[in-house]
Amino acid sequence: MFSNESRLIWLYAGFAFLVSMIRELVKDLEDIEGDAQDGCRTLPVVAGIKIVRTTALLLSAGSLLLLGFVTVCSATSLLIQGYVLFLVAIPWCIAMRLIWKADNSLRFHEASNVLKLVMLTGILSMAVLQIPSS
Repeated sequence: MFSNESRLIWLYAGFAFLVSMIRELVKDLEDIEGDAQDGCRTLPVVAGIKIVRTTALLLSAGSLLLLGFVTVCSATSLLIQGYVLFLVAIPWCIAMRLIWKADNSLRFHEASNVLKLVMLTGILSMAVLQIPSS
């Protein structure tokens, strides 16, 4: 039904959506004090830090499992598998650990920056896919 190229486009779109959503949750956690003072009704203000943190971590864990499954099942090149592991999955795990341990705005900001790196390396992986496998 779908060509390999269109499947790849959907995978990248899903990756971009999930990482962006997770990062937005973390950015809202980062700004919770100011949002609460200003009367904003963001998700962390309404639902609480614990629920939003848990949601971000569950989305991250599910996304990482899916990314790992897709990479192992479809990537024929060890270069692509290594790239995804070292430059996408491991930084994402580091971001998850930062989110888990975050207790103030600065820590959530660090997690947000690592998620930016994950987004960048995810996008750059498109270039790695263009390298012909031998």
